[in-house]
Amino acid sequence: MTNRDRDGDIVDDLRLVVPALRNRIEELEAKLDDKEAECRCLRGQVNTAEAKLAKAAARLEKLSYWLNLDDEELAACSLDELAGDYRKIQDEVNDILSELRGESDE
Repeated sequence: MTNRDRDGDIVDDLRLVVPALRNRIEELEAKLDDKEAECRCLRGQVNTAEAKLAKAAARLEKLSYWLNLDDEELAACSLDELAGDYRKIQDEVNDILSELRGESDE
């Protein structure tokens, strides 16, 4: 077998292999596009969850003020005022929990 025959065989082999490789590259590029779209979607979900968490944390910080009143501050409040504040806090905590669980549209 001469060098020319071997070169011809290699060229014939390449003619068979190159289209298959092109097809495989196209398949992988399509999968990559799908994964990149999925990643963008997941990033959006993470951003939404982080925003909800930050909002809930800010709301809980406000609630913690009331919960941290000292004895003198509590004594200065009327029973009706304390009961009303308690209900507001209870509602706020329930709203925050619902939001974090995804049960709310806020």
